[in-house]
Amino acid sequence: MKLLDNNMFRLIQAATISRRVRSADTERFDALRVLETWVPYRDAGFELFVIDDSDWHGEPDEDAYINFDRSTKLFFRQSVYDAALNGDPSCQFTCAHELAHLELHAKIARSKLSREPHKKIAHRTNPKQEMEANVYAGALQIPFPALRKDSTTWELRLQYRVSQEVAQKALDQYNYLTRKGFSFEFRKV
Repeated sequence: MKLLDNNMFRLIQAATISRRVRSADTERFDALRVLETWVPYRDAGFELFVIDDSDWHGEPDEDAYINFDRSTKLFFRQSVYDAALNGDPSCQFTCAHELAHLELHAKIARSKLSREPHKKIAHRTNPKQEMEANVYAGALQIPFPALRKDSTTWELRLQYRVSQEVAQKALDQYNYLTRKGFSFEFRKV
């Protein structure tokens, strides 16, 4: 499954705006800090749980997941949470990915719950939602307006403390969309 160019661009724009509310384009984006401080301020029903790896009740391949019910509950494996606290790039991406689900998919999940209050809805997301969360999370971590045609993965990894994969994906998306005529320069109002 592939996201349409306009959808990818809109996701990146939304993430850029969301990122700018919380940190400068030159700083590393600390998604875990946002999850612990900003999200509870915005959503009074939000709860973050850290579960010991030996007691993990999520899917074996999951590092974290969100349960949208009467309140929003985010569950992290202890090892992932600890590594994110210590700045591990892949675990920071996991935090940004879960934040993306909160910002992009909470209303959809809640509307399904409110329309069918007596039916159990699977907590699994679909492939399109996962792709959207990945694009959004990458744009939270690396601000696209700061990218240039000559940016390198090494520079991005050093400046934003992201993984090689996130840096490369950001450059690929940036180059692809700029070739298609999209611009990431925001006008000052």
